[in-house]
Amino acid sequence: MVVRSSNVLSTDDVAPDDRFAYWREVVCAVFVPLGVEQHREQPLTGTVDVRRWDDVRLSHVTSSPQIVRHGATDPFDDCLVSIQLRGRGRVSQGGRTAELLPGRFALYDATRPYELAFDEDFEQLVVQFPRNELLARSLVLDDATARACGGDQGLGAVAASFVRSLVDHGDEVPDHAVGRLGSQAIDCLTAALAQASGHQTSGDATATAERQRVLDHIEANLADPSLSI
Repeated sequence: MVVRSSNVLSTDDVAPDDRFAYWREVVCAVFVPLGVEQHREQPLTGTVDVRRWDDVRLSHVTSSPQIVRHGATDPFDDCLVSIQLRGRGRVSQGGRTAELLPGRFALYDATRPYELAFDEDFEQLVVQFPRNELLARSLVLDDATARACGGDQGLGAVAASFVRSLVDHGDEVPDHAVGRLGSQAIDCLTAALAQASGHQTSGDATATAERQRVLDHIEANLADPSLSI
């Protein structure tokens, strides 16, 4: 069964005095539990256009300067990749910081604390998916998080362009292709992240992910007497 949805959330929909509290609720609901801090004294504004494709969420974010932090007390079993479109940002995790210029992207793991900082108005795409999708593709997460990947050439350009095309043309994609394209987006990002961290994923990423899905299904249905080859 294909799970597909779209929703736009904006501070323009609430009174100015309520915008900070509203934005904090929005980012926690769309992404993971986060603390939000305004970077300087100015009204906080923001819009998130979030689309869900099965287990993959694609979010287009535009907002004003801020810092968001995910703490150790709120582990969440997802990974996220931010692709910077406008403005500058920083992704910090595990003692490493990735500078995000337009076109670059970086991975962060929500099972551990991280920080995103934006000193100016910014725009980015955020891809969010279960952490196991990367583990199934044999990505070494500790080495891959908070590393800036260039989106202007090579594998980084392929991955960033593919995600942008999904956002731009997602409404035109038929339901039967949604799950496959979401998985292919993770494949592309995994290859670029592995290269940036100096590793290679073992074997074919798609085949590895398919094998993991089969094993997960078997484990979840071991007690079912109708389970068969």
